[in-house]
Amino acid sequence: MAEKAFLGSLMKAEYLLTDTVIQPEQLESARHKEIMRKMVEFKRAGKNLDLITFSTLSDLESVGGMSYLSELLSYADIEKFDGTEKLILKSWKVSGMRKDFESFPAIKAMKKANDCHYPQFVEFSSTRFGWCQSLFFMRKTDRMVFIK
Repeated sequence: MAEKAFLGSLMKAEYLLTDTVIQPEQLESARHKEIMRKMVEFKRAGKNLDLITFSTLSDLESVGGMSYLSELLSYADIEKFDGTEKLILKSWKVSGMRKDFESFPAIKAMKKANDCHYPQFVEFSSTRFGWCQSLFFMRKTDRMVFIK
């Protein structure tokens, strides 16, 4: 919903597009990324960011069509734009940290071990993670328990 409010606000107050620090790649939804890319293209071409300009797109349905774009406008709240922008940035940072965390070799090994379905549990200790002394994968519940 934050992304909808963000994009709707950009459509309602075009100057916000030049003020925002958010890039299309930082949005979560593929549709929203595409909409913001189109907005940036329109702005570079000197066009308005309104429904009329979007209606000229040959691939309008790829961004949800006119009804979806109208819905975005209904979420617009210019007074809360800064807060919405911060929410999106926070979400983007968290998702990036999750991806970084899951890319650690030890985490990959633990996931692989969990997929092997050991009978009771398997303990993994690692000094690589200062915040965690042991990680247990419980076979019966298939959940990870962190113990400090």
